[in-house]
Amino acid sequence: MTKLGYINVISVILSILLSVSTFLHTDKARAAGLKAGTVLDVMNSKEKNAYFTGIIEGLAYARFVRDGKRSDGGMKCVYDWYFEKKGTFKTILVAFRKFKTYRGNAIIGALVARECGN
Repeated sequence: MTKLGYINVISVILSILLSVSTFLHTDKARAAGLKAGTVLDVMNSKEKNAYFTGIIEGLAYARFVRDGKRSDGGMKCVYDWYFEKKGTFKTILVAFRKFKTYRGNAIIGALVARECGN
């Protein structure tokens, strides 16, 4: 793996750890798990953003690897959807409200699949 590849992997891992550690700082959140309803009820906007971004980083990197390490394929679609398309944060929140008992990563993964394909 190249130096850039290691940096990308480390970036993804740190993003995920940051989002999870931000979330798990309360006993209530820890007891309830990472269900969408808990994310909505326990996290403030900054914490939700960090959590969502960690999931996006993981999904984007998975697409990058699956696409033969091409950054112009699925990874770009994931990033464009999350960071560039207007209304994405609201779309995620609506889905989290609708599917409160599901895990956040599954909900965002389904939204990404709908936008960018499998």
